[in-house]
Amino acid sequence: MSDVRRRSESKGVARRVLSASVLPCGRLSVVPTALERAIDSLSDPHVALPDALRTLLVVSRRIGAEELTSWINAELDGYRGKVSLPTYREGIDLPVKLQFDSMGMSRSLTVHWAELPDELDLRLKKVPFRHPVAELVELSDGGQDPCIQLPVGWVSQYRELAANGKAPYYEYMTLDHAAIQIPRTYLKGALDRIKTTALDIALSLEDISPAVGTSGGPTVTDDPRLAQQVTINLTQLYADNATVAVGDHATVSNGLGAVSVTVGLGDMVGLLKEAVTGSSGSRV
Repeated sequence: MSDVRRRSESKGVARRVLSASVLPCGRLSVVPTALERAIDSLSDPHVALPDALRTLLVVSRRIGAEELTSWINAELDGYRGKVSLPTYREGIDLPVKLQFDSMGMSRSLTVHWAELPDELDLRLKKVPFRHPVAELVELSDGGQDPCIQLPVGWVSQYRELAANGKAPYYEYMTLDHAAIQIPRTYLKGALDRIKTTALDIALSLEDISPAVGTSGGPTVTDDPRLAQQVTINLTQLYADNATVAVGDHATVSNGLGAVSVTVGLGDMVGLLKEAVTGSSGSRV
């Protein structure tokens, strides 16, 4: 084969390679990295939250961040069994809607738990939301606030208290239905916190290295700072007002009169256990 022919074929190959990376207008096309796609998706109000979380899942899997992967999967699939819930998934003191009936007539009354007598089963004042994030999105976009029906035993107990004047009621009317009302604004607030946390994690990882999430890029094993950022962000989801210091001999304290516990770098399981259960330790 002559040198001219070889050079010609070589140029042909070069042109074919170049044409694959050049747009019709002549500008080079830039393929975004997995981390850039995650940041763009999480900051775009038109991208559905489940889809945006999946883009971050790609990054999480590639850097080996098991805790972050577990959190994203729990949000996408729902929190099953006795898995601890982040604080934003625990509805506390949600309004209670009461329906009183009599002679074909109905009247509704909305009360808060502070207005109800202590004799009632107040364990129901804390409602866990274990549903997949896609279901929460649908509920928040519905035409009315969703409700959770209270059990018949609760209604019966309320009737007895109302008969003795210990609970709010309408005269000559009987309580027939009771439900915990979940304001859509509450759900939207929880979804917004999920999205903001995920975006903050993605941006924090980008601050460490733009190569995060690329094939062959840094992992939590290569760069402990990645694990540190994940730990800090996720801990705040499980313990309100938490102050976290991450290091070889770091401690975490949670609010006024909290306990201080020693945690190791990357020890998310131990840290979350202390943050959620408040195990014994030295007082701060």
